[in-house]
Amino acid sequence: MLAERNTRMIYGIQLLDAVGFVEPVLALFFIKAGLTPAQILLLWPVMALTNLLAEVPTGLFVDRYGARTGFMTGAAIRVASFLLLLVFPTTWAIFVSRALFALGWTFFSGAQEAVVYESLKADGREGEMITFMGRIGSARYLPMVVTFLIGPLLAQDLTIAQFRLLIGLDALFSLIRFALATRVINPPGLHVEASHPLAQVGQSLRVIRRSPYLFTLVAHGILVFIASNVFFTYDQVFLTGAGLPVAWLGVVYAGGALLGWYLSTQAGRLAGRANPLRLVRLLGLIVLAALAAAGAAGDSLIIGLTAWLGLKAAGAVRSPVISGIQNELIPSEGRATTLSVLSAVDSAFDLLVVPLMAGLATFGLPTLFLGGAAVVGVALLLPLRESAPAKG
Repeated sequence: MLAERNTRMIYGIQLLDAVGFVEPVLALFFIKAGLTPAQILLLWPVMALTNLLAEVPTGLFVDRYGARTGFMTGAAIRVASFLLLLVFPTTWAIFVSRALFALGWTFFSGAQEAVVYESLKADGREGEMITFMGRIGSARYLPMVVTFLIGPLLAQDLTIAQFRLLIGLDALFSLIRFALATRVINPPGLHVEASHPLAQVGQSLRVIRRSPYLFTLVAHGILVFIASNVFFTYDQVFLTGAGLPVAWLGVVYAGGALLGWYLSTQAGRLAGRANPLRLVRLLGLIVLAALAAAGAAGDSLIIGLTAWLGLKAAGAVRSPVISGIQNELIPSEGRATTLSVLSAVDSAFDLLVVPLMAGLATFGLPTLFLGGAAVVGVALLLPLRESAPAKG
């Protein structure tokens, strides 16, 4: 069955994508390399700008040449981003590496969802989208249990040589990810007959215009995501500042990974028991409460860890649920391009909101986290309602 084959391959790609030996100490590495806290947060707009410029072209590329070719290209660029950081651990190399990292991701962004949905549709199982996306999403948590324990132990002295070792390990697993991408089968529904790229983009814009609540769903999702990621950009600094030893970061990350894995596998069941849109709103409320608690926590490690776990839990469920809802509203033809247009919208929100968050970072982490809670509050005010399912 095509769905089983492709979801296994994409599950493996997600599994290897989540291998991040340097991830639990990445912010500490950036500081060691000479970046200031404000510069660290500004890495995000650099990645967002790259996404904004590349999302639609890479979506067109996938629709035209197939997901397998797109995945291979993105995986190769990801390897290059690690190799650059490995050879040149300097400020300029970090910014270029992050841009390459983002560029590589755009070949997967949207396309993975499109491959899963069209593979399920080919087998008459598209109603299982949330369950399958939850299962695939759970893959990114499993490697964290191991790599997030090992990474901080190998880099506990925070030397450049130790960071290079971790980056080299990440580059190795990215090469294996490239090999796995060659085994994806292009589903028939993703094929687009040769046409002008602007015509494909115009068709995608018409899809979005005919489903106004598709746009508000995406806007809600990205605002909540931005607020959550602002917290996770500084969680290492926040938790160690509250008294958590560096070596224990791995234990916390591994525990959060296990929680995320379990909840991702249950996303389909949770969405089946409750209205998916109501579930999205409930998860937004959890994120708001967690950020408000983190902003008011001061030096309380217990409150900080509770907020951290709440954000991890909400994120694990929110992503597959939103993915399932939005794919039901998008027709098969040009699905990758439409999802890429929506990802470009995500990046535009990043460029608008993240610089404001960077300004709040100068006033300290409590102010920043409370600002994130306010962003989630805005997201919760957006109308989320049912739209007509897509045809085709």
